[in-house]
Amino acid sequence: MKKMMIACCVSGALLLSPVQQAEASESVEGVTVSASYSFNDIPNNYRFAYNINRLGDYQLLDRTKVFRPEEAATRGEVADLIVRSVRRGSIVPQQETKFIDVPSTHRYSGMIQYAVDQGIISGFPDGSFRPEAPVTRGQMAILFKKGYEFFDDSLTRPHHLKPRARFKDMSPSMRSYEPVQSLVQFNVANGFADGTYRPNASITRGQLAYFIHQAHEKEMFTRAANDLIRRSGLKEKHGNALRYDSKKAYISEINHFALPLQVLKNGKLYPIGTYGYDWKKDRYYDEIQRGNDAPYGYGMPRSYYNF
Repeated sequence: MKKMMIACCVSGALLLSPVQQAEASESVEGVTVSASYSFNDIPNNYRFAYNINRLGDYQLLDRTKVFRPEEAATRGEVADLIVRSVRRGSIVPQQETKFIDVPSTHRYSGMIQYAVDQGIISGFPDGSFRPEAPVTRGQMAILFKKGYEFFDDSLTRPHHLKPRARFKDMSPSMRSYEPVQSLVQFNVANGFADGTYRPNASITRGQLAYFIHQAHEKEMFTRAANDLIRRSGLKEKHGNALRYDSKKAYISEINHFALPLQVLKNGKLYPIGTYGYDWKKDRYYDEIQRGNDAPYGYGMPRSYYNF
């Protein structure tokens, strides 16, 4: 995949709590979910309602009346959502494509061509893309591994990944085997209670929303962390000894996060500081002064870092 450039303006957030089941809705304490997007076919008790609402908050979804959560996600829809995610909601206009079945008037023509240009997805030998064809869970893992950079980022890569999973219906000879393992280890996806992953099962739009939500927040965290390191000069100062404290990193609202950094010295980790991010001002600040446990209360003015 052609590597996406780290954006100077980071408009993302992070969420590092572990995912217990890919097929269960996520529970996040202390987070207020905006109802800015409302779909007639998504009741509040729908298992992926939270994830769908969050994608709406991140402006990754169109404002339509229905979401169609139980319909199979298509190749065009998956390309569209991955591109929206890695571009932080920015849409590629409709355009001519190289595919005989994706005219410039196709709803996702621009997004599909962008995904192809970035090496995220490809077409078929007959010159078609088959935008309406369903995507399987195994294919989804392959596309995610190509589309998101956090899987291979050295700074934000967890020091203790989840163990590799043993699925009864997968073997190392399968093309999707390693991508599935990556998604499991990074808490983006998981298998089923019966010990299967079901790589050949079509993924529904509701399930896709869950996976995109998990990957999107990890990608935004990766970009934010690297942007901070690039601006601050901390990488040049501390080199490979620079770490982040994943146990204390958190999300409190859309576009607001805490990034605690550490440095490794003589086998021990020492804190450097905890950085928040003001997406409107595009500036980092001293997050310690904003926490509920701060000595002078939550209303303490932010101490900005001018880098």
